[in-house]
Amino acid sequence: MAKTLTYKKSTTTTLKAVGLLDLSQETIDTGDSGVISISDLLSDFNDEIIELSIKIKEDKELSIGDDDNDNESD
Repeated sequence: MAKTLTYKKSTTTTLKAVGLLDLSQETIDTGDSGVISISDLLSDFNDEIIELSIKIKEDKELSIGDDDNDNESD
């Protein structure tokens, strides 16, 4: 017989740091919060199984009629 009832409680702890990564110094320069050590950021997660995700965002200002405009219709 298939499982028809599941009762579960999940807790998620999230950390988000936005800034310039400096691997040689093992820091992230967040601007407003200053330079933060990566090991200090991750210390609460020591000896835990984690999921690491990194995103790089690059914005480009476009002018109306610009040939590189991604919103053009073919």
